[in-house]
Amino acid sequence: MNESIKEILEIAEKVAGEKNQNQSNDTNNSNETEITYPKSRIKIFSLAPRFLYPRHNLMEVPKIKCFQNSPKFVINPRAYINEAFDAHNECRHRHGFEPLIQNLEIAFIAQQYANQMAKSGCIAHSNSKYLNQDLGENLYSFDYRDPSVTGKRITREWYNEMYQYKFTGAQCGTGHFTQLIWKSTKEVGFGIAFSTNGRAYFVANYFPTGNIIGKFAENVNQPLN
Repeated sequence: MNESIKEILEIAEKVAGEKNQNQSNDTNNSNETEITYPKSRIKIFSLAPRFLYPRHNLMEVPKIKCFQNSPKFVINPRAYINEAFDAHNECRHRHGFEPLIQNLEIAFIAQQYANQMAKSGCIAHSNSKYLNQDLGENLYSFDYRDPSVTGKRITREWYNEMYQYKFTGAQCGTGHFTQLIWKSTKEVGFGIAFSTNGRAYFVANYFPTGNIIGKFAENVNQPLN
């Protein structure tokens, strides 16, 4: 079984065990609500003819419990990635740039780092490489119990840095945007991991990397409309 899948299952089992123990200690706890992973089978990575990797095995995802005041909700890791991928290419299309292709090897790298951040509880950039070259990287952390956070919203928050960008070169506070639409970037991989304290960690890795000094003028332009 893929190591990243094992990581997710181990976290799910750990959370379920902790909540079941709490449930036995206080059966009248009114704040307990069940989080259910989708019963339907999900693909861990997207599939389309232009993608660089074969079909992955499908798996059943277990349900876990959590304490939450809001109604029951579903966590679908695949949905975050699908939405982010589509939103990335919508943003790039707005600037006249070619769509990205998802790469399984890069996605595995992103997933491994997401797992690492979920374990440590810290969000910080990695030194991840692919084919001995640095990968571009955008990171995002959020409360996974908040249903308003989607892959599309994550991407739009990165993209909205454009409104502070002056289109004159490297600029502090806009690196997520410039990497997202970087013309020379061709491939992307996403990963998402969930901690036991309610935080989720989302990673997007890009190849070839963007945000290269001296290359902004040819890789970042104004939107066409």
